[in-house]
Amino acid sequence: METSGVLGELFNPYYMDMLTVKKEIDAGLAELSVKWRAQGGSKVLGAVNAAYQAQKQ
Repeated sequence: METSGVLGELFNPYYMDMLTVKKEIDAGLAELSVKWRAQGGSKVLGAVNAAYQAQKQ
């Protein structure tokens, strides 16, 4: 998927900040979720859900 590089670059700093306690985990995950969805994560979720639904049938 064309957004995978951008989304991966978004994850790394957040995970590092949470692991090094620069961000609280709950707050970091909430912020990451909003940014991830805004930068293409919603497309990824849609594709995964469509594939899952197709597999169930």
